[in-house]
Amino acid sequence: MQHQRPPAAHPRQRPLLLRRRQRSRRRRRHRPCLAAAAAAAKTSPSSSSVASSKKGGAIVNRACAPCAADFYSTIARAVGVSRCTACAAGTSTNGATGSATCFVAAGAFLNAATKKVEPCPVDSHCPGGDVATAAASQRIPCPNGASTRGQAGGASLAACFAEAGSVYDGASVGPCPRGSWCAGGSLAGAGKAATACPPGTTTASTGATARAQCTVQPGYYFAAGAAAQCPADSYCVGGSIEGSGSQTQACPTNSFRAPGAARLGQCVIPAGKTYVGGAVVDCPRNFYCVSGAIEAAGSAPVAAPAGTTSAVGTRSLQDCIVDAGRTWTGSATATCPANFYCPAGPISGSGSTPTAVPANTRSDPGASSLGQVRVLAGYYWDAASAAAATCPANFYCPEGAISGSGSTPTAVPANTRSDPGASSLGQVRVLDGYYWDAASAAAAPCPRLAFCAEAPISGLGSSPQTCPAGTVGGPGITRAADCVAPTPAVHASYYAIPSGTTALPDFAALTPYAQRFVATVYYPVTLGLVADSGRSDNVAAVFTGTLDIPTAGSWTFFLASDDGSKMYLSALPDPAALLINNDGLHGTTEVRGAATLAKGAKQVRIEFFEAGSAASIMLLWEGPGVSRQPVPATAWIYDPHSG
Repeated sequence: MQHQRPPAAHPRQRPLLLRRRQRSRRRRRHRPCLAAAAAAAKTSPSSSSVASSKKGGAIVNRACAPCAADFYSTIARAVGVSRCTACAAGTSTNGATGSATCFVAAGAFLNAATKKVEPCPVDSHCPGGDVATAAASQRIPCPNGASTRGQAGGASLAACFAEAGSVYDGASVGPCPRGSWCAGGSLAGAGKAATACPPGTTTASTGATARAQCTVQPGYYFAAGAAAQCPADSYCVGGSIEGSGSQTQACPTNSFRAPGAARLGQCVIPAGKTYVGGAVVDCPRNFYCVSGAIEAAGSAPVAAPAGTTSAVGTRSLQDCIVDAGRTWTGSATATCPANFYCPAGPISGSGSTPTAVPANTRSDPGASSLGQVRVLAGYYWDAASAAAATCPANFYCPEGAISGSGSTPTAVPANTRSDPGASSLGQVRVLDGYYWDAASAAAAPCPRLAFCAEAPISGLGSSPQTCPAGTVGGPGITRAADCVAPTPAVHASYYAIPSGTTALPDFAALTPYAQRFVATVYYPVTLGLVADSGRSDNVAAVFTGTLDIPTAGSWTFFLASDDGSKMYLSALPDPAALLINNDGLHGTTEVRGAATLAKGAKQVRIEFFEAGSAASIMLLWEGPGVSRQPVPATAWIYDPHSG
């Protein structure tokens, strides 16, 4: 039978017909092999077509073929026909053909609520799997402490990251352990690695993120891949092995240090130096500087104790110099004790050891040298023997310093002597016939009215002994028994004068009729012979002599006469030397005159005349230590050549 072509479709029906044909062809292409297998089973139940249908096959061009990729086989149970169905959105057969099921790709999951495949959420990873199993819906959170760094779609643990400073231990993410550093990364890679710091180094705490956080402890430095002790004469502050921990700092010039110093302050300053302003300098004057670290004694000069000094660069207390006149007692200085002397010296030596004075010497507290030691009275310092020796005879030795009079005996004055050991001028003895005149500080001949035996200056040697009344002594007289009556010492010349004389004559024009020495000029009123002249009237006389003025000072003389008289303080009638003028005719009349006289001899001239009747001539004096009285015979000095 000849098949007729169906009538052409209406133009409006053509698209619909085309679509129907395409669907029909697809059905035939993807129809599973189940129907073919069933037909084959009628003829051969063991046909392999049945097996093919189980693998996701379909009949194509009336032959069995596997489902294409991303299609899976299904069975329409109503008609018993196998078909290839497209995988749901977001699933696939993972590129396989003939698959019986679809899979959710890793990095996504099947949302059970919406039945849609969604990207794996942030901080999770989704392994994916068969949509027919629970694996397709798995959303596994990253381990505690890990994250996906804000990215969704993680497919595996590798999508989870440990941040720098943390590490994955297989269960959770925690801080990088101390002594290691952790760069962080995927938990399937670097995120589970903690890198140990180099030998001898560590980290300040857990959580180190980089090698630079590995540190060397102070006193060490990083070199050649490991920590090593800081070398001698250097200090190492420690720190990052990529920074200060790899550096050594030299101790300042003139300082030193054993290995292992951790800071500048541990550098040691030698004794006699100090650390000031970043440099090592000499210890200043009047301080001492012991060796020590910069952070301790090395930068702290110590003031020398009171009573001591020190030179620049002094190294210790023991090197401080104790002042002269002081001594070190163990903790301070004190005044050098009496009978010792203390020169300046170091505390470690003479400054702590006062020196005892030699025998027969002494010292006051604070003596600073042997020269200040005083030789005792009666001794002198003999430099040759370096000792005090007895003062020799005819010298005296008062106490004195060795550096002064203590080394020089003093010779006794003329006309004195001393025994060995004399200690003062007072112990010197004035020789017989002399006495010690304090005014002239010399031995003088014994006075006329005294006797002088040998005696010490401090005793009778300074006090001439007065001869018995009416006697005289003088040089060479040593005992009272040797004193004698004075020799008349006033020279008298007698002259005859004419009757009617009314005033003293010109004696130069006259010739004496008699001359003699008389004891003194003191002749009270008489009507008889006048003044040892041998005449009672019309007589004149001139008395000359030398008075011994016992004491310097003001002396008053009294001249009483009948008739006239004059007194001169000279041997000649010098008008300039006239002291008393009592001339003329008169009864006994007294006239006085005063003069300041030196001690010792003073020449005197007295002129006198008697005209008639009663007569008198009397000389009296008054002065220092002498009351008004007649001038005694002992006051006149005998001179055989006078007159």
